[in-house]
Amino acid sequence: MGDDAGRGESLRRAVVALAGALGARRLPPPPPRHQPLERVVVRLHALDAEMGRLCVCDTRTPAIYARLLAARLAYDGLLAEACLVLGLDEPGPPPLDGVARLEVEAGLTAAGLRW
Repeated sequence: MGDDAGRGESLRRAVVALAGALGARRLPPPPPRHQPLERVVVRLHALDAEMGRLCVCDTRTPAIYARLLAARLAYDGLLAEACLVLGLDEPGPPPLDGVARLEVEAGLTAAGLRW
């Protein structure tokens, strides 16, 4: 059996050398589909706080609507990513309406996520 293992290793090295000579290269492993849950939680917390600040600030603040919309879109995307990480059903694409957002937040909270 030792001879078979040696031949197998020789064959592997020959294939790798041939592939290199033909210009083939190893591709790096694909990046994970999602970021670590801890990072998602930190970003959810930050966006939640930012939306709270935007909702109570002076309405004369420049571009407040655009800033709030951008924060909500990012928040909805992170909610979907948290669902993906935890294996929950993903919501529809952003923007989520108020009821859908509340349902997703409730599902994540029920799964033990806090932000």
